[in-house]
Amino acid sequence: MDLLSYYTSEEADLLFVYDDGSSISCFNNPILFSPGSFSTVSPVRVRNSSSVYSRIKKSGIVFGFGRVYYDKDQFISILCAHDIESNDNFEVSEQKSTAGKRTGYDILIKDIGVVLNVRWYNKIMIGSFKPLLDYIYQLGEKQQFSFGGE
Repeated sequence: MDLLSYYTSEEADLLFVYDDGSSISCFNNPILFSPGSFSTVSPVRVRNSSSVYSRIKKSGIVFGFGRVYYDKDQFISILCAHDIESNDNFEVSEQKSTAGKRTGYDILIKDIGVVLNVRWYNKIMIGSFKPLLDYIYQLGEKQQFSFGGE
């Protein structure tokens, strides 16, 4: 069964790949970004398995992450494992099954106290930004303003 069939369209838009082979983090959902934080950047050259492209031309601020590239045409957000594991604001905890096999990671965003759960799905580490979005919405309700959008 297809991974996306488990999720509503809105939930699927919050999925990300935790990628230890990626050299950048790039999110595809504008709602994760702070309002007014988008800026134009020099085109970022990205090499994938079949070609090289340079369509990433924006970045913005994401709570807990700081400045992150944005690509609305990207199929799924990519969270670079190196970016996370080398940043003191994140604590990555390996998760194991009762049999002792690694099932994934929990990523604590220390400055906001949000945990993102990342688990194996067909040999790919997949997580959801839903806990982060819930935090953003709670913050917005407290401060009475909205988040996200280009």
